Amino acid sequence: MDVYAEFVDFISAGVTPEQILNYRASDEMREHFYTLLQKEKAGTATAADKAILDQCMELEHIVRMAKLKARRHVKGE
Repeated sequence: MDVYAEFVDFISAGVTPEQILNYRASDEMREHFYTLLQKEKAGTATAADKAILDQCMELEHIVRMAKLKARRHVKGE
């Protein structure tokens, strides 16, 4: 599963600040993330699972930064 593809597809469609503020990962992506997180907590995550979790965390950081900037645009800052 390409962690970044879903968000890149969303952004490349040309979105407004409001749409960025309302962005949520798909149910499938969130479910996959939580499954991997449970595997990590149980100590059964593979190296590949951990790499995907790292990508998810990086993407979460990027989305948060995008939402912060979008919020500033909406407020006119």
